[in-house]
Amino acid sequence: MPCPDEGYGLHRTGKGGNFFPFKMKMAVKIFVFLGLSLALFAAQKESSKPAGKNVKAPVPSAPDAKTGPVLLEKSLYQEVLQVLMEKYAEPSAIGINRLNETALDGLLNSLQGTVRMLESESKGGRLSGSTNLVDSVAVIDPFVGYMRVHGVEEGTARQVEDALRKMEQEQRVSSQVLDLRGAGGASLAAAARVASLFFSDTRELFTLQNGAGPQVFYATPSSCNFEKLLMILVNQETREAAELLAGVLQEQSRAVVLGQAPTAGRIFEMSETKLSNGKTLRYATIKALLPMRGDLFMKRVQPDILVSFDSGQEMEIISKAFQPPVVKSEPRYYSEAILTGRELAPFMTGGVEDKKKEDAEPLSNRDLVLQRALDLIKGIVALRLPGY
Repeated sequence: MPCPDEGYGLHRTGKGGNFFPFKMKMAVKIFVFLGLSLALFAAQKESSKPAGKNVKAPVPSAPDAKTGPVLLEKSLYQEVLQVLMEKYAEPSAIGINRLNETALDGLLNSLQGTVRMLESESKGGRLSGSTNLVDSVAVIDPFVGYMRVHGVEEGTARQVEDALRKMEQEQRVSSQVLDLRGAGGASLAAAARVASLFFSDTRELFTLQNGAGPQVFYATPSSCNFEKLLMILVNQETREAAELLAGVLQEQSRAVVLGQAPTAGRIFEMSETKLSNGKTLRYATIKALLPMRGDLFMKRVQPDILVSFDSGQEMEIISKAFQPPVVKSEPRYYSEAILTGRELAPFMTGGVEDKKKEDAEPLSNRDLVLQRALDLIKGIVALRLPGY
């Protein structure tokens, strides 16, 4: 008698049996495998697409504050310190006090002179209004006024105005040389009062910025408005308010600046604080900004005309009393040999008499910066340029 399931082939897979159930099982397995493969491929393709408008890119998690870069650097610092304290050849050089001093020195050096540590309170301070801030007032032929300014302070504007009036009334100067070489001035606001003497209208000159906020300074024209040709002489010792004055007049196209070097780059005011160790901390608190050039903090005023001149010789000249330069006239020689260059003229032989004549000349004759300013004035006057 046949088995009940023999005709249906549900379990027989041997020879001669029904293979349909076996094939069916294999097809299901293949189908499941292909389905999983296609799903995996689709997932990989989707993840490789760039984030669209509606797809947000993964956001990296914020670093733990406890393991941030600050503490990591501090940890590294402590690690290095520990190694050096234990194994360095001279541990006393790595002491905490030594490290603190080195860190403070590094901070002060990085601020490039805008912060200083003084042994005691400075005795300098601002110059009083009665100090002789302007001297060497003279008229150089042809009709060129000259004055040397030692400091731009509260009383400088009045002294400059008096000098301008005197030269204008007595000899009617056609141009002016303002010598600011070596000049300073602790009050930046004083630069506005001096600059106003050279404008006939009201205009913005500069802004002073400190912790209390900005303060804008304008030209305030007076009855003495010198609008003629103006030359300003500067050097690497021109600083603070005098430096600001040169920068203002240069930016406003009111003066031509000449010098053998840019200015000092110290256009700021300083304050002092007494420290617990008895020393005094002196630091910049007020800086200046020009309308067009902007922030002047630790920036220099570049001369319009740079004159090649030894700074040591220049300082020697301007440290002595000023004497107007003398125009040298060369003697006439009628010798054909001298005129054709076959022989040297007597004044070119370098004899004793020539040396005496050279020593007798005023030092201003050797002042190349002043001489370039005078040459420029003569050229402008000779060409009769508009405005002059």
